[in-house]
Amino acid sequence: MKKEFTLYNILNAKELIKNNSKLNDDNFKFKRLNSKNKEYFVLSKKSFKKYNETCDTKIVGSIRKRQRRYKDYEDYNELVSVKTGKKIFGKAILDILDNSEKYYDVKEVKNSYTYGYAWVGKNNFLQVKIFNPLLIFLPLLLAVIIALLLSFCHNNPIDEPFDIVDGTEISNDDTNNNDVEDIPLCYFEPFDETTTLTKDNKEIVLKNLEINEGKYLCSYEIIIDGNSIHTTGAILPNNAVKYDLWSQLDEGSYTLVCKSTEYDYETHQQYSGHYNLTTTLVVEK
Repeated sequence: MKKEFTLYNILNAKELIKNNSKLNDDNFKFKRLNSKNKEYFVLSKKSFKKYNETCDTKIVGSIRKRQRRYKDYEDYNELVSVKTGKKIFGKAILDILDNSEKYYDVKEVKNSYTYGYAWVGKNNFLQVKIFNPLLIFLPLLLAVIIALLLSFCHNNPIDEPFDIVDGTEISNDDTNNNDVEDIPLCYFEPFDETTTLTKDNKEIVLKNLEINEGKYLCSYEIIIDGNSIHTTGAILPNNAVKYDLWSQLDEGSYTLVCKSTEYDYETHQQYSGHYNLTTTLVVEK
């Protein structure tokens, strides 16, 4: 059943003060319904609550504090159809002191909070609401924070609590290349120019050399043809971790880059320098 569109004549709030001595208390504060219209006021939430404790009141509808002018339709059926679709069940006419009129839709207002209450005669009030921008900005802000956190975690994969990986102690059998390269922060053992993985030799070996004992921890980001696929935990000096790439890759040739990140041995502070272990990775199957 379609709702009728009752005309609510909203009286000036000053009339409410004149006609009801209970509202003459100085504790009652009135807020402007529209800052551009200084003559029209609406009962605040606090005042309405106090008034409602002593008077029999009823809320007959909701209007927005800032709202477009009510639009009339020549065809009443069209009017009902449009307004019902927008959950509008009436309209209110505000009487302004200069005898002008301001039109409002009386509707179910969502995504808003109560601004105050306007008296519409007898014991009836309209709930005046204002759009709450936080309902849009908060989800947007949350999405931005999540995106920043994801970006930070991707760029800083090791953070407190510090993750020290369970490596194996390096022995002579684990060292395929005896060359050692020195950068200002840390010592590394580079890959050979070509690294071949087979069914019997599936893993690459990533090391933190014994010479870094007491100075540096390091982790590695494993990058295949420009795509990051894994980041190790922090490796203790004189330890190594193995990572199975043979099982993950099809037969072929790839560019392998293992990007290091160095940390202070005691404080776990991350250093800015990075060293890339690079090799042409050949997978045979």
